[in-house]
Amino acid sequence: VRALLSFARRQPLQAASVHVGALVDTVARLVRHSLPETVRLAVDPGPTPLWTWIDATLLEQTLINLVLNARDATGPLGRIALRARAARLDAAHATPLQMSPGDCVCIEVEDDGAGMDADTVARVFEPFFTTKPPGSGTGLGMAVVYGFIRQSGGAIDLRSAPGQGTTVTLWLPATEPPDDASPSAGEARLPALQQGLALLVDDDAEVRRVIRRSLLELGYAVLEADGGAEALTLLRHTPGIALVLSDVVMPGAVDGVAVARAVRDARDGTAGPAMVLMSGNAPDDIARPAGVPLLTKPFTAEQLARAIEEGRHR
Repeated sequence: VRALLSFARRQPLQAASVHVGALVDTVARLVRHSLPETVRLAVDPGPTPLWTWIDATLLEQTLINLVLNARDATGPLGRIALRARAARLDAAHATPLQMSPGDCVCIEVEDDGAGMDADTVARVFEPFFTTKPPGSGTGLGMAVVYGFIRQSGGAIDLRSAPGQGTTVTLWLPATEPPDDASPSAGEARLPALQQGLALLVDDDAEVRRVIRRSLLELGYAVLEADGGAEALTLLRHTPGIALVLSDVVMPGAVDGVAVARAVRDARDGTAGPAMVLMSGNAPDDIARPAGVPLLTKPFTAEQLARAIEEGRHR
């Protein structure tokens, strides 16, 4: 539901002044461990500070998703570029993007993968359209990115051709630095610790928003799933997830306990993500896998941190 609201450009945003270069650097650090060692990630945050007015959490998640899409498209020896730069749109270039002429921040994610033909490119922002195999995705990812960027006053375009890779470009209105800006201001707005990727699973969008803030404070980048089935898909196709935090009771055939069992089975005696369950109404004696902590909603960031530590060492 949240994904469809975003595509329809009705999702509530928590916009603020964002240092784009600092956010790009943070995204790069967070996704590196999710890329094969043989895939090169080239990062260029821009030669000068770049600022825009946007929901930083959703922009971070957008860029993570775009880089992971590029990972899926490129080969084992592929190259991905994540870069930001200042740009100025004149009327001729602004009109097809449905933007006003003026100063912009341009963020690009480029890969050297197989690329797409013209028919596929024409459909890539349609809801439920996906180029991935069945069971590998919902087809909402690019539609959600489109909705979020348009709602933020920006534009997105995609250039691709068979054998020539793909470049996704985000165009965002440039803004002046905030009054308290300093060379480290952008970094100061980001988590002090970098714990890796967390998968947050809950069917309630508002609950996810609140918990996501706590996870960000603890140093995690956050991927979201609105149900157990989507969570299992993300677990299968997103290496390097450090934490899975899932509600217990959710609509559909796959509940939080099933997600926890999948995480346990995937470990198979090896290191894997920490697993934490949460619920506002599940009984304490719910039949969850041994060693998986259960948090009662609502909970504080401190309680969440303790539960993650417990789930990490079980």
